[in-house]
Amino acid sequence: MFTPPKSVAEARRRIADLDYDIAHIDQQFAVKNARGGANPDWAHRANRARMLKDLERSRLRIWVEEARGGESWDLLKAIVETVKPDYEPEEWKEVLAEARKKLRQP
Repeated sequence: MFTPPKSVAEARRRIADLDYDIAHIDQQFAVKNARGGANPDWAHRANRARMLKDLERSRLRIWVEEARGGESWDLLKAIVETVKPDYEPEEWKEVLAEARKKLRQP
């Protein structure tokens, strides 16, 4: 059963925890396969746990998008369409370069 988070920050924390858990399950599968294969009962339980964690992660991502208004991407596109005509092509390239730098900053 999905329990909605109290905030976007909590949702993001839960998503990060689920990412870690899923990676850990995948790593366990890799180790067991390298050692000759996993016990079928264990593999079934691990697959089920991974599937449920992935489902919760998907639900949390949808919740975050809806909590943010669900219009983030559309709003971003509308802003770009609004301001881009105000720039010459070379200026727009500089704007894009600066935005890409900001994306890479920690």
